[in-house]
Amino acid sequence: MGVLIKSAASFEDLLNEGVRRANLDPDNPLRLSIVSDPLAGRLNTRDNTPAVVHVDLEQGNQIEITIAQNKARFTTLKPSASVADWVVDTVSTLGSGWCPPGLISVGVGGSAEKAMLLAKEAMNEPIHMSDLIAKGP
Repeated sequence: MGVLIKSAASFEDLLNEGVRRANLDPDNPLRLSIVSDPLAGRLNTRDNTPAVVHVDLEQGNQIEITIAQNKARFTTLKPSASVADWVVDTVSTLGSGWCPPGLISVGVGGSAEKAMLLAKEAMNEPIHMSDLIAKGP
């Protein structure tokens, strides 16, 4: 909360410009997957903008930015439905096109937006690869 950005542009505009520049870089490893009019034209923006931006304000004097790309599914389950069954059924229909590493995270509870945010936050938790390898398949 102690950071001052000297710019006439909004924070979101600055982030979109950063995303645009990064995705237009010839060494960009990310898939260009954002479409401009998702209901009609479905034309790829070719630069992954507009970005989806979430901001958490915390004490300090620096900014930390996390960039992620995901393939998401959402549903509202009946109270008697099994979350585990929904996940297994859904994953089996995703097909190919995953960008390695293929990780699955699940957000449960709150509003639709909160559940998706919980899943994104879970996706960004540290992975201890040596522990996973030791556990085996």
